Amino acid sequence: MKKAKILVYITGIIMAVVTMFFSAGCRKSTEHKTKVGIILPMTGILAEMGQYEKQAMMLGAEHLNKSGPSDIELIFEDGKGDNKAVAAAAAKLLDVDKVQMLITSTTGASLTARPLAERRNVPLIAFCMGSDLAPGSKSTIRYYIGIEEESGAIMRRLGAYPRDTKIGVLFASAPVWKTAITDLYQPFLTSHFITPPTIEEYAVNDTDFRPQISRLKNAGVRVLVLLGYGFEYTPIFNQMEELRLRDNLEILGGWGFLYTPVPPRMLEGIEVAGPTYVIDRGAGRDSFESDFTKKYGRTPNFDAAFAYEVAIRLPDLLNLLHTAPPSGMKAALFNEGVINGVVGQYHFTPDGNMIVGTGMGIFRDGHIKEH
Repeated sequence: MKKAKILVYITGIIMAVVTMFFSAGCRKSTEHKTKVGIILPMTGILAEMGQYEKQAMMLGAEHLNKSGPSDIELIFEDGKGDNKAVAAAAAKLLDVDKVQMLITSTTGASLTARPLAERRNVPLIAFCMGSDLAPGSKSTIRYYIGIEEESGAIMRRLGAYPRDTKIGVLFASAPVWKTAITDLYQPFLTSHFITPPTIEEYAVNDTDFRPQISRLKNAGVRVLVLLGYGFEYTPIFNQMEELRLRDNLEILGGWGFLYTPVPPRMLEGIEVAGPTYVIDRGAGRDSFESDFTKKYGRTPNFDAAFAYEVAIRLPDLLNLLHTAPPSGMKAALFNEGVINGVVGQYHFTPDGNMIVGTGMGIFRDGHIKEH
């Protein structure tokens, strides 16, 4: 009886010791994970964008793990398309989770999170088009197509029209487009065309665009530049048809057309500026698209491609933190020169802006094809 009790006692001690070492090992493993905080608009009006980005980053992490267990932990927070929610999420990731890198989506979210990340000396990777976000910071990198690249492609196309063409612009009231209109489009359109452009603005949550459409029609606009998020394009196109502005109207636009649920018949012939990924798939891009579609049951958009590109490059980006302070990341990325990625060829400027190959495509049979 005593032997049995002694055996049970010894067994208990052994189990306790094993549990202690196992728990210590788990804690050590968790503590040595490099945490990356990611704030995406997973609910709200930009939820589709955030969901694509999250799925692509999870796929990228999965691909990294295939070459061996990754020591990177991704922690996702919902920015909800609201700056207050973004600020709360950033504070939680930085102060509670102690992330070593922060990733944000959209210009508004990136601008909100940037000062919080800077005060804690944590680098910020931004999926946004804003051109002044990275230059204004020592450790913020814009890892996304810039508004200058998209605008440049559209303006080059506009430059091929006769000087007497009547041009209109309809854009969503967001800082990135307001700046683009003031700094890029207006100077170009005013100097290149005889008749001043008719420029109309709308609020993101608008549903009635008839006043703006009527003014564009009355001005005799024949070429329209449409700049928005895409989800609002369906009522815009329906109301353009209702007011007969769509007849013989040529339309050019940017990344909003890569999200829009507008029926294919309405999109036929519309010209769209976008990164190489959108217009010309290569072998690496086809592989990503195939893997994404197989896993999630839908075709990835270009936002997913940028998010995936960052995810698979996280080991390299985080390694820079061990070889240089956060402020040294810009110089290191600039010195890398041209990179061949899923989104096409790209490089970084000394101030931290990504420059990606951009061109014009055209909608044919519901798909964007090379112009």
